[in-house]
Amino acid sequence: MNPAFDIDALRAIVTGNDLGSFAQAAIHLGRSQSAISMQLKKTRTSNRSATFHS
Repeated sequence: MNPAFDIDALRAIVTGNDLGSFAQAAIHLGRSQSAISMQLKKTRTSNRSATFHS
C-alpha cells in the first residue's frame, strides 16, 4: 500500500520540476522558499523513500 501524497507538496514538486528550481516554484505558487522546503522534507519523511536523487 502506497501512502498518499499531500496535494500541495505534489504541486510544489511538479512546479519545481517544470520551472527548474524550487525557488521559482515558491514564487509561482505564492509561497516562501522555506515553506516549499518544509513540504519537500515532510514528503520525503512521510514516504520513507528517496524522492529526489542527487
